Amino acid sequence: FDTFHQLTYPNTYFGWLSIVPRVGYRGTYYGKTWDLGSTVFVPPSNPLIPDFILPPPTLANPVKFDGDTFRSVFDTGAEASFKISRTWENVQSRAFGLDGLMHVIQPFTDFSYVKEDGPNPTSILGFDRFLPSTQPRALDFPQFTTIDSIADWTVWRVGVRNRLETRRDDRTMTWLEVDSFVDVQFENPYQPTDYSNLVNNIRFTPLPWMSLSVNSQVPAFAKGFTEVDTVTTVQPLANLQLTVAHRYLNGNPFFQDSSLFVVGGYYRIDDNWGVGVQEQYEGATGILEQQRYAIYRDLSSWVASFGGIIRDNNGVKEYGLLFTITLKAFPKFGFDLNFDPTSQGE
Repeated sequence: FDTFHQLTYPNTYFGWLSIVPRVGYRGTYYGKTWDLGSTVFVPPSNPLIPDFILPPPTLANPVKFDGDTFRSVFDTGAEASFKISRTWENVQSRAFGLDGLMHVIQPFTDFSYVKEDGPNPTSILGFDRFLPSTQPRALDFPQFTTIDSIADWTVWRVGVRNRLETRRDDRTMTWLEVDSFVDVQFENPYQPTDYSNLVNNIRFTPLPWMSLSVNSQVPAFAKGFTEVDTVTTVQPLANLQLTVAHRYLNGNPFFQDSSLFVVGGYYRIDDNWGVGVQEQYEGATGILEQQRYAIYRDLSSWVASFGGIIRDNNGVKEYGLLFTITLKAFPKFGFDLNFDPTSQGE
């Protein structure tokens, strides 16, 4: 059983400074726990690996259950931001889709303090537990979802967001956005270093039929890993969309170094039918890891797809069939063919 309650007080001060303080409480009841006994766990030497990840149980060291327990979590913090902007109406370019240009700078910060009072976090038989990921973790609740792995933390996120906006079809749209931030980690059980990676997320949409995104993080201030995810999408024809993506990953303790290339496309034959293809090649190993082919059928309120998949699992060929149904009312749940190379569970 889990319950969470939080109070926030968003307000604007001096007409320009937005501050959102928050305070919350979470209570969780567990019917069983892991009896750790006198077991001694050696903390990992790699600072990127949390020290509460237990080794998997074995026949020689099986799980021993203990009684029930109740855990309470107190959290507090505050977000703050403000905006500065400047406009250039004389910037006009039909080739780059510019009808005026406005630069918006938004410095932001988010301080998060969490105090856990209860059993040893390693003794909790977690379901929503910590899973390795390359992506920065949320600092706030309920965005932080691994509630069974909550431990004490004190983290201060500092960043700045830059946006270039223009007019297009009588609407304001973001032409270029650069989002940069770093976490000052006074105490962070999930990454016990003084600073997180420096994160930069870039989204560039120069034309309605072309987009580019680059999400990167580098160890600028402390030990870390390097990741660069690049996705380019173009629509050269009204019925054709092509996507080229690449993921570079180096030095992460949970995932192998990778240079993954993903190429895909979708062609709309008519109002009812379409076909899609995706090829996934791992440059680090020289293996064509995955091939996907699918046919799509528009069913008015739904979209159905049927296709096949071929995987190279360490030299062993695997074949499968795919069938998906997507409700149009929920566009975030898109087609089964996902061209984002970061969607590999990392």
